[in-house]
Amino acid sequence: PLLFVATTASTDPRASSADRPITRDTPLGPRTHYAWTKACGEMYARWAGPEETLLARPCFAYGGASDSMSNVSKLLRQAAGHPGYEDLELTVSPDSLKDYTWQEDVSRAIAVLSIWPSEWRIFMRYVNIAAGFPLPTREVVEAVERVTGVPSRVRYRPDLDYMGDHVMEVGRIWDWLDQGPVSLEEGIASAWEDIRSAEPRTVHELGPHPLTCMENDR
Repeated sequence: PLLFVATTASTDPRASSADRPITRDTPLGPRTHYAWTKACGEMYARWAGPEETLLARPCFAYGGASDSMSNVSKLLRQAAGHPGYEDLELTVSPDSLKDYTWQEDVSRAIAVLSIWPSEWRIFMRYVNIAAGFPLPTREVVEAVERVTGVPSRVRYRPDLDYMGDHVMEVGRIWDWLDQGPVSLEEGIASAWEDIRSAEPRTVHELGPHPLTCMENDR
């Protein structure tokens, strides 16, 4: 059996809204180089893999010191006073819905899926991994401010928000685990403790993230 970890970015973001979430049946519609690599991976896994191939699609995972890409991590690094994060430009609309998921919840879900019985995979080819509580970006920023106690300094660029609303149909993934996903503020608090205890690194020291380059090159 094969488990391929894809991404929700491989689906067409224009097909998603608050009342029309991304489902297992949402067609592929990549709009960045990164999304195309994942979409091609999905197609190849289906073509070359066994009948029991399972595709997992995590949504907007964020973490602590090991995460240098997500908006949540960037906001937390700004609050911690890391050099290079004094003023942030978020390439999203403040009103666009995103379903941010704590990285440890994503890891737990993938670990369970990796040992799924083969007979289950035949009936469940795609599994979305998302927290299940999408929020407008401005509310995510406010949650970071509540956890850290530090006002955020951000500038929104809705003209560059190619993802639009990104709302997931979660299905039953959390029913198969011992516990559901943590709330957004719980995840942010864990990430905040990790980033605060880590040695500050500038944007230059972290270097350009390869996924960021692939996302920006559209």
